Amino acid sequence: TFVKEIVPKPIIPWISNTLFSENYVALPMGHGIDETSYWYSWGNSGSNRFSGNVESELAYPAPGSIGEFITEHYWGYTQGRKSTLEYHVTHPQWKCCDVTNFEIAVDFAETYGKQFGFLTTQTPYNVLYAEGSAVTVSFPGRV
Repeated sequence: TFVKEIVPKPIIPWISNTLFSENYVALPMGHGIDETSYWYSWGNSGSNRFSGNVESELAYPAPGSIGEFITEHYWGYTQGRKSTLEYHVTHPQWKCCDVTNFEIAVDFAETYGKQFGFLTTQTPYNVLYAEGSAVTVSFPGRV
């Protein structure tokens, strides 16, 4: 289960929250990507934003690396109304690389709840850029 998943289209939270008992919300989102940098924003007027530079080639993550741990998840689990639910996520393996010169301007308490406010002053353990792709998610089944 995600703490909160932010997406741009209202239909996604409706499906995810109804079928998977997840915590998705729809908010205005923006992004920009060029050859060596990117930015993402969400909230009213893009009030939450992160950006960074990508200066190395994208590559498949090494086995056992943090990149593999973050990007290679093909099964999801959530607590349903009566039992734990399992669903399969399908996507190709994603290439990724480390990010340099990043900036994070996020109100974590507002976005994720007061208990996550401490993250505003924390330095991330890892900042990763992944190419991503379309994904498919199966209907959930009881475990």
